[in-house]
Amino acid sequence: MTETKRTCFVLMPFSVRPSELSLYDQDESHWIEVYDGLIAPALRKAEFSFERDDEDKQSRIITDQIWQKIETADLILADISSSNPNVFLELGWALRADKKFILMKDDITDFQFDTRSIYTTPTIIA
Repeated sequence: MTETKRTCFVLMPFSVRPSELSLYDQDESHWIEVYDGLIAPALRKAEFSFERDDEDKQSRIITDQIWQKIETADLILADISSSNPNVFLELGWALRADKKFILMKDDITDFQFDTRSIYTTPTIIA
């Protein structure tokens, strides 16, 4: 019998907003670097299968698929850096679904009121 890997659905910004370029050293690929350089290696090491929604190229109603991916994932990893509204909406759905989750945040983003009391893992890119 083949053992099924645990699944993780990653909630995070996909691109740096123009208003935030100066915060991220004019690096438009910042979130790609965070995902490829930090999140993906950590999840591989923890033996999770994982994805973030922009990797899904099929024609679909995007929000319905996001809700389904949240509902079926074993774990949600949410990078709340940059206070992206979509990430917070999706995190709210995950919390409503009583999913296990990990929050991470960079040190330049202020905590939002509702997440201030939840422990976060710092986002560090070397």
